[in-house]
Amino acid sequence: MLNEDGLVVLFLPALMAAYGPIDKAVGHFRRYDKRMVTKLVEGIPLRIEKMSYLNLLGLLGWFWYAKVSRSTRQSDVLISIYNRLVPVVDWVERRVGTPIGLSLLVVLRKSI
Repeated sequence: MLNEDGLVVLFLPALMAAYGPIDKAVGHFRRYDKRMVTKLVEGIPLRIEKMSYLNLLGLLGWFWYAKVSRSTRQSDVLISIYNRLVPVVDWVERRVGTPIGLSLLVVLRKSI
């Protein structure tokens, strides 16, 4: 259904190691990594234009709640604090990048 040279943009939960009760509560049934996405794209008429992890700081908090505390809810207090940090975190990640993160941004372009 994509136009010629069209794009698909995916914003995916990343890293299966971070999967926990919160994921299940919000409807996730898996988390993705770059290798998995690359394999899923093989054989379909889309090529990867960009793929990058985002939100390393958020991953740390998510991991704490998912794995250590086994919580099924996110902390409103921590989300509020994190929201104040987003501009700084975003600025750093755009310049430095991040090897892992809470999310995986994937941009696919239709191959002709």
